[in-house]
Amino acid sequence: MKSRSFSSLALSISLALTTSLTLAGCSGDPAATEAPETNDAESQNDVDLPADSAEGLTIVEFLNDAGTTFELLDETVGLDSRAAENLIAHRDGVDASPATSDDDLYDSIDEIDAIAWVGPAAVESLTTFVTEQGWVTYAGGNYEGVVFNTSQITLALDAANFATFEALDIDAKLASNAAENIVAARPILSMRKLAEIPQVGPATLERLRAFLPAWQLQGVTLETYDGVAFTHQEAAGALAAANQATKEELAASGISGAQDDLLIGKRPFASLSLVTSTAGIGPLTTIKLKTMAAGYSHVPVYLVNASDAAEFASIAEGALRDDEGFGGEMDALLADVTGAEWAEQKRLQVLDAIVSRVQAFSALEIGRDYSSRDAAFDSVYQYGRGLFFTAKTAYPEGVLEFVPPLTTAQKLTRGKEGILAYWQNEFVHDATFISTFGGRTWNDVKSQVGADVSGFETTSHYGVYQYPAEHHTIFVGATYQLYTETTVDDAGKVVRVFIEID
Repeated sequence: MKSRSFSSLALSISLALTTSLTLAGCSGDPAATEAPETNDAESQNDVDLPADSAEGLTIVEFLNDAGTTFELLDETVGLDSRAAENLIAHRDGVDASPATSDDDLYDSIDEIDAIAWVGPAAVESLTTFVTEQGWVTYAGGNYEGVVFNTSQITLALDAANFATFEALDIDAKLASNAAENIVAARPILSMRKLAEIPQVGPATLERLRAFLPAWQLQGVTLETYDGVAFTHQEAAGALAAANQATKEELAASGISGAQDDLLIGKRPFASLSLVTSTAGIGPLTTIKLKTMAAGYSHVPVYLVNASDAAEFASIAEGALRDDEGFGGEMDALLADVTGAEWAEQKRLQVLDAIVSRVQAFSALEIGRDYSSRDAAFDSVYQYGRGLFFTAKTAYPEGVLEFVPPLTTAQKLTRGKEGILAYWQNEFVHDATFISTFGGRTWNDVKSQVGADVSGFETTSHYGVYQYPAEHHTIFVGATYQLYTETTVDDAGKVVRVFIEID
């Protein structure tokens, strides 16, 4: 078990949140807080913010939050008043009330950009605001082209801040200079800051993401909802507040209007995830529930028991095995000239290995604490999803995490299959084949070709060449009427076949 503390990291984020929220709640002179009017009407400049970025996704969540009012956008965020008015009017629909059936919630930053008086300047102000609140810190998104979900970001920041150099360099397989720079940059308070560290690019982030399941084995420190980080005890307290607080207590904490009606009307919630995924409940309400959690510190956390752990593993296994997206991606990754049968067999081996690890991880969860039973299950399921990413990362290394590399003899067998498949499906129609074999069909020459291929390693014209850096083995052979080169990787995929007729 690693020794770690999130106190310094959490404290700096907490202080930033407290300061920003205090400023957001001030009701001073509007002239002192209102930004100069900026003409962003029908701007010809598109917003330079990717739709799948953490900032873009967080802005969408923030504007869809029923607690986001015209006054907040106008006075605190500093938007042009016309932009603020139009943003709220679009979201609230004809009845001008949030969290009702006619709401038109935003789906993307592009939809926000299309609102009159909203352009690059407005989006920049929104980006600054949600970033200063700390909501982007744990928000899922695209970083250097590598996508992380909320659970993965929690783990990635944990590993970036507390893993040893050796763990990053050897276990995570990061480049040494990238691992050194990560250690030197601590504390790393966001994924954006991590991605900005020298030598940390897409390849480093992909390898770090693939390492997260191994890091997760040591236990999850935080739970994150709507980009807000909670300890397990805080999340349990926030869930209790959502389920138990009176209307007056909610209002005293700043949760009123549509939000308190939503919380009270949809009780009981089985998990904080269900609270924050409710339409109309967003980061503003989530941070207020976190503040309320201090008043519910007596609420017990959920401890995983053996029966639940077994059930978590079973449900997660079913969901992972039914994931057609993973199956299709793995089949495409493993596909080679020999056809689909080998790829399917290898995919099933990988999936069996992943399920076995999920079962083992679920057993380790016994006795660990979470805010709710649902949160504990999500940890098991996300562990399996993390293994999916590992399997697909940096082929063939990802696959080799779950199946042993082939021996040279096994790779030679795969190479022969590749030669025969290539010959039959590609080379038969070649002019050289037709002239050599007098236009005979594949069936006419199959036995001869098969005999040549099966025995070419016993001839004097045979060699094996290793390229460990690429995980490739090249077999070169020659027989009476056949010269061939075939390349097989460590996982068994035939990646190249070259044939000449002597």
